[in-house]
Amino acid sequence: MTSHWNKLKPWTVLVVTAAALGLAYLYDRDPNLLSKYIGVDLGLAPTPPAGYSVPLVSSLGTTTSLADFKGRWLVVAFGFVSCPDICPVHMAYMTKELRSLKGSDKLTEEEQPFLGVFISVDPKRDSIPALEAFRQLYDPDHKNLVALTGTEEQLREVARSYGAFFEYHQIPDKDPEGHASTAAPYEVHHSTGFYVIDPQGRLATVVSMPAVQGVLKQKLSRLM
Repeated sequence: MTSHWNKLKPWTVLVVTAAALGLAYLYDRDPNLLSKYIGVDLGLAPTPPAGYSVPLVSSLGTTTSLADFKGRWLVVAFGFVSCPDICPVHMAYMTKELRSLKGSDKLTEEEQPFLGVFISVDPKRDSIPALEAFRQLYDPDHKNLVALTGTEEQLREVARSYGAFFEYHQIPDKDPEGHASTAAPYEVHHSTGFYVIDPQGRLATVVSMPAVQGVLKQKLSRLM
């Protein structure tokens, strides 16, 4: 009987080999990166990353870190309040998916199996009152979402710990025709996925956007 392996095309073998080498490379760099890219928690990180305990400030003005929610699953999104399109869509999607989890409507905030966390990476423009007003748009009864921000240094530490990123791009003072620009002085570019953190503070999976209705709910339900 001919082995199935003998039937593999040379290019197939190359692809499989490359994938294996890629995973080995990720593991060699950082076990946390491996769990991010394959989308499951393999238990490779015995402790949470440093960013889990970085002190931030909540939209209620209290000093809060992700570690304050230890014991709960977190669904973290990075963005900024004045984001014109992506962040509002993502927040509406996330809170809807969290509320649709079985039994969620009967639970208090402390009893919710998953808590949404919006982290503003634009501290210069996102004041605490603005952050809370943004949060209330998507979770007026304060059951499924908290909002945090901090200094740029603190935010970079949190983002880096979970494989996220953000950066600022200055806007020219004048447009191509030489007229004074009326745009904001800078733009914020950031990761757009949902970073699911397990009750011990480790990255469990990343849900990419855009995602169709029910995808986030399905992934979270499997983790419960």
